[in-house]
Amino acid sequence: MRGVLSSDHVHMFVSLPPKLAISDLVRKMKGRSSYKVQREFPALRRRYWGRGYF
Repeated sequence: MRGVLSSDHVHMFVSLPPKLAISDLVRKMKGRSSYKVQREFPALRRRYWGRGYF
């Protein structure tokens, strides 16, 4: 995996085997990053909990 970090977004170049769905990878990455952000900034968890995005 390679990537480029900008001030407001990230570009990632990912290689997946054909049997894995891209949507599954994105779901896992979003879940993992959300968990880490919420642990670091607890106020965000209270503000955005239950909205369906983070």
